[in-house]
Amino acid sequence: MSLGVSAPHKPVNTAAMIKVMICDDSLVIRGALSRMLAETDDIQITARVGNGVEALAMLQRQSVDIVVLDIEMPVMDGITVLPQLLQTDPKLRVIMASTLTTRGADIALQALRLGAADYIPKPSVSEISDDSFRRELLAKIRGQARLRRGVVSFPKPVSSRLATTPPSLRALAPGRPAL
Repeated sequence: MSLGVSAPHKPVNTAAMIKVMICDDSLVIRGALSRMLAETDDIQITARVGNGVEALAMLQRQSVDIVVLDIEMPVMDGITVLPQLLQTDPKLRVIMASTLTTRGADIALQALRLGAADYIPKPSVSEISDDSFRRELLAKIRGQARLRRGVVSFPKPVSSRLATTPPSLRALAPGRPAL
């Protein structure tokens, strides 16, 4: 039974917030992405910019964890600004966004080779409200933020695990001669 008293508001730990910059030349896409991300408790939109020049200037003024970066933009496109963003902040995680076309896929692969952390196919304006895109974007942002902060650990490669195995056990490994 409710007595009309609301639960106390939980304070937000701003240090734990994932700081995201959206860089897209489409005002509609920037707005839609901002609304999607604003609905979460752990993501803070720190900047919305329309081209690479603005993204670079913003990154030089403030720290961000993740940039959702459009590939095709006027003034300075995503491929051109990507290496400059990573030079400004080598730990920055960049998720490239582009329309799903063969040309867009080729450019996205180029962006990954240049240091982008991930890629997401950008839906059309009419498809932007699809919840599957929102879920995928949130998963990518949260995953990349964990990587940036060093929260995710990867298993050691097999060769380094063998190097740390005591010699007596390595000698017993099948197919390996005793040392």
